[in-house]
Amino acid sequence: MALTPSAQALAHAAAQQALQKAKTAWIEKIQRIQNAFSPPLRNSELSAGLGLDVPPPGMTGASPVGRWVSVSPRLLRALPDPGEAALLEQILAGELHLALRPGGHRRELLLCTNQDLARLGPAWQLLNLGGKTLPERGDWEQGWDLFGGAEPEAAPITAVAGPSKELPFAPPLPLPGFILGCMRLSTQGAPGEDQAVALIQAAAQAGVALFDSADVYATDEDTLHHNHRLLARALEDFPQAQVLTKVGLARPKGRWVPNGRPERLMTEARRAQETLEVERIALLQLHVVDRRVPFEESLDALAMLVDEGTVARIGLCNVSAEQLAQACARIPVASVQVPWSPFEPKSGRSGGVAQAAFERGIPVLAHSPLGGHKRRTKALPAPFLALAKQLSVSPQRVAVAWMLALGHSPIVGATRLESLQDSMAARELSQDPRLLKLLPDQQRGGQVRIVMGPPASGKTQHVAPLEAAGWGRFNRDTLGGTLKGVDKKLKEALEGGLRYAVLDNTYPSVASRAGLIAAAKAQGLPVLCQWIQCSEPNAQINACQRMMERQGRILSPVEVKEASKSDPNMLPPAAIANWFRNFKEPSTDEGITVLQKLPFSRRPAGLQGALFFDYDGTLRRSTGRAPFPFYPNQVQIMKGRKKVMRSLKDAGWLLLGVSNQGAIEQGSLKPERAQECFDETHEQLGVTPDLLFSAWVDRQAWDRKPNPGMGVAHMVKHGLDLSICLMVGDRDSDRQFAENLGMAYADAEDFFADYKAHLPG
Repeated sequence: MALTPSAQALAHAAAQQALQKAKTAWIEKIQRIQNAFSPPLRNSELSAGLGLDVPPPGMTGASPVGRWVSVSPRLLRALPDPGEAALLEQILAGELHLALRPGGHRRELLLCTNQDLARLGPAWQLLNLGGKTLPERGDWEQGWDLFGGAEPEAAPITAVAGPSKELPFAPPLPLPGFILGCMRLSTQGAPGEDQAVALIQAAAQAGVALFDSADVYATDEDTLHHNHRLLARALEDFPQAQVLTKVGLARPKGRWVPNGRPERLMTEARRAQETLEVERIALLQLHVVDRRVPFEESLDALAMLVDEGTVARIGLCNVSAEQLAQACARIPVASVQVPWSPFEPKSGRSGGVAQAAFERGIPVLAHSPLGGHKRRTKALPAPFLALAKQLSVSPQRVAVAWMLALGHSPIVGATRLESLQDSMAARELSQDPRLLKLLPDQQRGGQVRIVMGPPASGKTQHVAPLEAAGWGRFNRDTLGGTLKGVDKKLKEALEGGLRYAVLDNTYPSVASRAGLIAAAKAQGLPVLCQWIQCSEPNAQINACQRMMERQGRILSPVEVKEASKSDPNMLPPAAIANWFRNFKEPSTDEGITVLQKLPFSRRPAGLQGALFFDYDGTLRRSTGRAPFPFYPNQVQIMKGRKKVMRSLKDAGWLLLGVSNQGAIEQGSLKPERAQECFDETHEQLGVTPDLLFSAWVDRQAWDRKPNPGMGVAHMVKHGLDLSICLMVGDRDSDRQFAENLGMAYADAEDFFADYKAHLPG
């Protein structure tokens, strides 16, 4: 049988139509499976779950499912084979269950049957797309006494796999300080919502900035997040207020039951973020360790919430010292919440979780500072009663003030305005030195913290919240004198009773750190050293950015020297270079109790991308003897530059110029003549980039390439994100300039030969 050309065309069209129909049907089925989870399954995740080959983590390439759902004409025939199609149909019919477990690069998908479920741990999220009932996976109805007040026994320690997680940095919360506990505003016996809102707002108006909550502060599982809704309503007009919340419990039939399954933690945290109406949860705490779930799985779920931007910081509640150590080996821990009151002397004993937190530099949040629910009718110890009588205040106010004086953050619950006002008055009372004499057998908190790094590394952002919370700050720039003089002032303050001190100096050497460590050890205080991981180029950019903010421009070397007399932060490049040359890494061998490495972070000045251009040897050459023109008639535009620069302008690119003109400082070129040469350059190009040029030969000039001054000036002026900018030049100084600023670099000849291949994406 033979087909005519017209018949062949008709048959081909019919085949294409049938293929398109089959393709559309499979795309709909596959997307139904992918969208069953939130967020939806990626193509690679579903491919791996079906047992198909996928690109290794970190490698690019299409997965089989990616080809099946592609609408590209060349992949019209890419469809599941009969075996793959059968698996997909069984999933849709409910013959196979879907199990999903959180992971790093990609989540793990498992296709399973009823008999498999008994072997799946609680980290797996289960679904059946056919509507069939899933078997139970064990009894989670294990009671837990929320008001027990006792430090929990240590759960078995499981091995920690892999290094600690590098998570986005968030500055510390303003701790220690007064925290309003909001549980009793949503559980049994709570006041009316209007009264509760009025109470929260009264606290916020009085300067309380932190509010303690949880997803389970409700009456049962059906009313979860009631406390969050209450706080969102009350704090709508108080943007400075921050809610510290928790996940990790459930409320079946009103009971308090641990539930640390990763999928539960992540779901409830996201609901909390939505209900609180915040961009990020300031502090998310694991409410309790669930013995039925590997501890590291719960920790990894919290870390994923930080990574995705739902949460800023992670805290722990009701853990042992061993569990705290296990967590710190895996993730950054921002706080530890423990029961601590005049009735709980063991909370401060050596070897306890509070002491372990102090030594690691982790703030302690003290819940139940008045003894908790079980001791609500019990009188405080006699020393508190005696001091309260002497001061003519309530014993409760003395207890809260005592906690603040020890440097902790008491979480004080209140349901009546009178109780709230009495507790808040403890903030003033906390300065009374007699408080520290109460129960002297208890361990007093305290810490000396070193925040160190090169000049202009951003130490102040780490110190400001601590200083605002009442820590003593010892900074040579503000105190004047030498580091030895700072050490002497610290020693005197600690001997006078100061318990919390922070020192934010550069501390490049072991000797420079020795005095403050000795002063802390003499008072039995742990030393936490936070070392900011800032590179030399980043420190240089910070120094220039600070100069732009304070002076409005990049200063000359002479101007920097003069400005430094009144502002120590105005410094030359050599000051930063010398620090890196002399720096010795800190070590616990020096007497440091805990050493932490803080990631350096800088927010872009804006979102704008741009193209930077050198001039001499890149855009133009001189017809004179020198490599740069002394007169406008010596300007000659290099081949191919005019057309490309005009195309870039027409395409909407921001064009910026940066040029070294050291002949000005040498006296052979006048600034106005240099400007005339640039004007002529722009005239011949038909394009006028926003130009900055340096008049200096001096390598200590911030605005001479490869120093980053001209780049930072452009960044601030135009709101640039330097990571999406490109520098085009012809010299090593141009390349180094780009590297110092974190920009891409292209050699001039390569760029102008094929500019589209080099443009930033």
